[in-house]
Amino acid sequence: MSVVQVCAQTEAVIERARSLFGSGGQPPAALGAVDTAAESTTTTAQHTADMSGVAISRYQSFAHQSAAQLGQAAHTDTALHAHVATAATLTQTGAQRLEAIAAQTRATAQAAPTATTPAAQRTIIAALHSQLTQAADVVNTTKQQASSLASQVRRLGYPLDHPGSGTSGDGPGADNAIPVAPPAQEPPIPTGPIVWCVRPEGTFGFWRCSVLYPDLSVGGVERYTGADFPDAPIEPPIKANMNTPYRMLFGLADDEIGYIIPKAEWDENAPWLNNAPKRWYGEVNSVGPDAAPMIAKTIQDLLSGR
Repeated sequence: MSVVQVCAQTEAVIERARSLFGSGGQPPAALGAVDTAAESTTTTAQHTADMSGVAISRYQSFAHQSAAQLGQAAHTDTALHAHVATAATLTQTGAQRLEAIAAQTRATAQAAPTATTPAAQRTIIAALHSQLTQAADVVNTTKQQASSLASQVRRLGYPLDHPGSGTSGDGPGADNAIPVAPPAQEPPIPTGPIVWCVRPEGTFGFWRCSVLYPDLSVGGVERYTGADFPDAPIEPPIKANMNTPYRMLFGLADDEIGYIIPKAEWDENAPWLNNAPKRWYGEVNSVGPDAAPMIAKTIQDLLSGR
């Protein structure tokens, strides 16, 4: 192997090491929202003039406890922010050091073609060896520091990570709960495939908001009466082909294409699926009945390495 080839391989190795540090992220901006929430909660506890009886004591207890929990969470957020800022600085410093080493390697590579004597070639090889050693030191040192930071982050705790039992007079337990709106005031749960998601205004609940129908993710496609393609093959559930401990799918992301409906459940023509009184609205927001089979097959091929 020629000295020029050794230089090219060394450049490639150092470039791979540099890629581990991404763009060398900037430290995040300071936080303060949880502190503000704690102060606001404390303030609201003082405005109970329109309440009466047990509602006053329950609300004040709830507000004071929430303010304490938010205050503790704010301290945790501050510590987390400090760790994240340190991590960003480590990344930035590592990226800068590797960029400097890469510049040295490029300069060495440019000199390699002129190294025609054994002594000159040994000098080139020694320089490359030194640069590889420096790059390995940067990676290993940053890895050790990152591992230490990760341990510190894992030790952080938020108040509700281990919630208490909520006994009377201390926390939002059964004897100290704040009355909630009756279930009748909740919007009706839509029929058909539904998932947990965030509604507008930050409220939670069941809502039809998934792009990928859940049965394409975990299985359970049904052959309902009235389907347009009753004999269509059932798509293989995507998560069944995953082999990692934590299996997640993200919808409504990037270039989402609308509803992805199992072909056996596609229903664009009457009679409507499962004797429904009117047509389902998912099909009008979908690219078509063949989207689910194509996507499921492609993901299956990718996960199996085909």
